[in-house]
Amino acid sequence: MLATNFLPTNQRVDVGVRAPFVDGVRYFAGIDYGDETYLFKRQDVLTHRATESDPLVKQHLLEPDQTIVTLNMGDDLAWFWSRVDLYLYTCNSPVGQSPWRVSSISVRLSPYWFSIGAVLVEVLVLYIWIAFALRKKDHTLGSFLRALNPAQVSAGSDGKGSLSTFQTLAFSLAVAALITLLLL
Repeated sequence: MLATNFLPTNQRVDVGVRAPFVDGVRYFAGIDYGDETYLFKRQDVLTHRATESDPLVKQHLLEPDQTIVTLNMGDDLAWFWSRVDLYLYTCNSPVGQSPWRVSSISVRLSPYWFSIGAVLVEVLVLYIWIAFALRKKDHTLGSFLRALNPAQVSAGSDGKGSLSTFQTLAFSLAVAALITLLLL
């Protein structure tokens, strides 16, 4: 069970398994890209018992005392929100035998650094658009370049920079960036 269809990379991700937590049962994970398979290293797959405070339990996707598998996702696993199949292998049988249970889910991998780059580009484009919209009647390149000055963008009716207007602009850009990052 996942709380979303997107699996963010460059961080830890909790995946719920609707099976009772049993100490000593080992989990392995793999990603199938269709033409290539990636198996997680043992230290990148950790398990723990679900508690009332876990987000998957709070969202009613998992019951307490079931299993949560935490995957340490590297950013090199994803590119352009590619669709992959995530497999969890439950192993408690003797060495050399087949996995006891195999769980799979189809997800999209969300690349962390690409998302950060897209958000930075978005903020830059928004700032330039706002500066372009607020420039004076003079439609020259020099007028536009002067309009990029934050004091000009946040200027009041007297032509002087306004701290409250600048704070509102900065807050609006930060909120837009955070919403876009969350969506990506």
